[in-house]
Amino acid sequence: SEAYVVRGMAVGSLGRLKESPADFTKAIELKPDATTHMVRGRSYSELDEHAKALADFDQALKLDPNTRGAYRQRGRAHFKAGKVEPSIADFDRYVQLEPEHENDLWERGLSRYYAGKFRAAQKSFEDYHKVGADDTENDLWRMLSQAEVDGLEEAQKVLKTLHAKRGGIFPPMYD
Repeated sequence: SEAYVVRGMAVGSLGRLKESPADFTKAIELKPDATTHMVRGRSYSELDEHAKALADFDQALKLDPNTRGAYRQRGRAHFKAGKVEPSIADFDRYVQLEPEHENDLWERGLSRYYAGKFRAAQKSFEDYHKVGADDTENDLWRMLSQAEVDGLEEAQKVLKTLHAKRGGIFPPMYD
């Protein structure tokens, strides 16, 4: 079983990701466990096969409800599949189980934004700023979220302040 997992990971790292699920499937046939479902689910996610990825993350949690990372991975797969509310629920559950990872969960901000939960999205992007202070894309999502609630002018002020603290120049297109 382990040999198939190693082979699947190796094949994927060589850029032949489409071949990985077959190896993981063989490993699951020999020894069905949460970890192998997680690995196969991640490979399906990379291949944009969201239904298969979700099925694997569901199975991982069924086999071992303590597979905490499955909530984050399933949240990502739900988001990619256009299922925003379930993705938020999974990200929230992940944070309940792994509170020390709340600040690095920028994906929850995207899900919240697309669900129209702009203040909550803004908080997610603010939290992520604590660990990714140089992430300009995160700053823009934060501004977009805040603009929906407080208006564009207020959101631009915050973004300008963030860029000034980094010694950066505020891009004129956002001015």
